[in-house]
Amino acid sequence: PQLRIAADYIADVFKKNGLKPAGDSGTYLQNFRMFTARLGPGNSFRVDASEYAPGSDYVPHYLSPSEDVEGPLVFVGYGISAPQLKFDELAGINLRGRIAVVLDTNPRVTDFSSSFNRVDPSDIASISTKPRNAAKAGAAGLVVIQNPRIPNIPISESSATFRAGYPLKDAPMGNMEAEGNPKIPVVLMSEAAARRWIPQLRDIQRRIDDMLMPESLDLGKRGVLKVNVQRVPFATQNVIGLIEGLDELG
Repeated sequence: PQLRIAADYIADVFKKNGLKPAGDSGTYLQNFRMFTARLGPGNSFRVDASEYAPGSDYVPHYLSPSEDVEGPLVFVGYGISAPQLKFDELAGINLRGRIAVVLDTNPRVTDFSSSFNRVDPSDIASISTKPRNAAKAGAAGLVVIQNPRIPNIPISESSATFRAGYPLKDAPMGNMEAEGNPKIPVVLMSEAAARRWIPQLRDIQRRIDDMLMPESLDLGKRGVLKVNVQRVPFATQNVIGLIEGLDELG
């Protein structure tokens, strides 16, 4: 409700100052729907015969669609496709029917002189971009492992954002109509849990970071992933006013 009070106040200021309304139906408000997320029942992740616990070992990403998938697990580094940096870990990789497994962020993430850190991370390394690239390569699902080289929010804290009583101002939010929302189920997993089935994880990461050469690995294991993320929509708005320019062309 406070968002709407603020929007009405700004719209009133626009009107008093002579801005033309540029929102919906001759108003100053551009309306759209956002959502917060809740975990529904039945979330689970199994690797061969081993079960991993939602809320402590892993947590679904709040933008993830709800879907059940299973297939061989294939590690594809950081899951980055960045031809402009001559680094594409998905080039020539067929993930059809498989669950892709990647590290979070990007190589040499703590080296601020690295070319990977000179591009907007949201362009190549975000947890929204990676599912899109994995889906293009045919992946049925995506497991993102927390990067061992940086501090990470504990999985339990990330899981807490799904609680009904979590403060709305702090809760992750998504746009209901956003084209960039993942089309395959996505989960974030702790490094400690991942190393139970990828014991060589840190060695692989070290080689990728040192050599800047893509390294994929068929893990020889089968994953069964069930994701149930329920979206709780709410209405919100932008406030748009138009100030016409005075310059003449010619």
